[in-house]
Amino acid sequence: MESESGRVIIAGRVALIDSGLVLVDSTLSDSTGAFYLTAPHPGIYALLVRLDGIDPQLSSPFHLVDGEFRQQTLSIRVVDTAQVVQPEEPARPLPNNPGPRYPPELLTAHVGGHVMVDMVIDTMGKADESTLHVRSSSDPAFTEAVREVIPRMKFSPARVHGRAVMQRVVMPFDFAVVMGAPTTTWGPTPRPPAGR
Repeated sequence: MESESGRVIIAGRVALIDSGLVLVDSTLSDSTGAFYLTAPHPGIYALLVRLDGIDPQLSSPFHLVDGEFRQQTLSIRVVDTAQVVQPEEPARPLPNNPGPRYPPELLTAHVGGHVMVDMVIDTMGKADESTLHVRSSSDPAFTEAVREVIPRMKFSPARVHGRAVMQRVVMPFDFAVVMGAPTTTWGPTPRPPAGR
């Protein structure tokens, strides 16, 4: 539930993370805000909650014993993104990242285009694929090329006071055919606050 209003959160993405930060199960909350996850074995776990428009939130760790059924209420603080402190160093792609493959049929036809995505770059400098959202695209083949390359790209994470933090970025990809040769350019920009 939302901590300040007490509102039930419907269709929130909830993941069970083990002590090694490995995802072991995930689901969506139902119309009552409830969700059910299964741990593969006893151990220490945490819940990672993702909602559109806010950064992912991690619960406090908890210990599960064999056969235990655990029920708890999670309180999520939904923050107005206009109030979030901007990092001093925004997330940026590292040099020598692979570029998206130019779709052969569009290259042959000399068709250029664009794809605009937004996604969360985590503290390890990887794109969180579960947060990838296609804002606009001029062709589904360009979209597929971008979806294929994102998991292979590496970033320097955003930093606040020298500490790596997650950041949602907007990343444009532009495709063009110049003198018969394919070119692609890309680069992230921090996601603007909602409603601006």
